Amino acid sequence: MPKSFDLLTKLRAAGVAATISGAGPSLLVLHTGNKSERDEIVRVAGAGFTPHDLEISATGAELTSA
Repeated sequence: MPKSFDLLTKLRAAGVAATISGAGPSLLVLHTGNKSERDEIVRVAGAGFTPHDLEISATGAELTSA
């Protein structure tokens, strides 16, 4: 996970909210910026990382089955 930790350090130094997700090597990165800011985060991450854009639910948690 050294590459994940290096990226985490770079993102945090740039003021981006980021954390290792689970046991790694995934990172969770939160930002409210525009597309160009998102593209810059992806550029900094490099080819070894794949972004997955997720939307935040406006209604909170939902029960989908009982």
